[in-house]
Amino acid sequence: MKHCADLFGVSIKSVSNALDRVGVERRSLSAASARGKRLTPELKAEVVQRYQRGQTQSHIARSLSMSQHTVRRVLLQEGVYIEDRWQRSGPEASRWGGGVTNNSGYRLVHVPLDSPFASMRMGGTGYVLEHRLVMAKKLGRPLLKGETVHHIDGDRSNNDEANLQLRRGRHGPGAVMRCGDCGSSNIHHLPLDGA
Repeated sequence: MKHCADLFGVSIKSVSNALDRVGVERRSLSAASARGKRLTPELKAEVVQRYQRGQTQSHIARSLSMSQHTVRRVLLQEGVYIEDRWQRSGPEASRWGGGVTNNSGYRLVHVPLDSPFASMRMGGTGYVLEHRLVMAKKLGRPLLKGETVHHIDGDRSNNDEANLQLRRGRHGPGAVMRCGDCGSSNIHHLPLDGA
């Protein structure tokens, strides 16, 4: 009845009343629950083929007039790997927004698994802090866990190469490393004499 109501744009009660008026006997709940037992091998094969061609479970359910739960059950019974599409990352994800997002003022960019900087992805999300990625590309290697990138002007959204400094360990806000003699921000760590 829900399918008919959706199809004709009316309420389920309207469908129920129309069926009563014309004398159509409705299935009992036990008959409705027995529908799952009437799934033919051909119908099961159709469900599997459609899923493997990339149709979603909900689309298959609508087109074959069955519940999404039934589609999922058939796929599991037939040994089909059911991909949780919400776990996809990048352009394949259902909520893909172009690859740039914001986290506490820092820009995050999506880095594909085949990128040389994929090891910098945060917790399986597929995203890397953009300022870290800019520094890694400048150095030509992924950053190490102990390396941090400082925004010289304090603006977390300014990820221009000239505004970034590579540091070891944590650094606090407002701290900028400059040469006391010439004012240059081109500072490097040097080994101590005799070490």
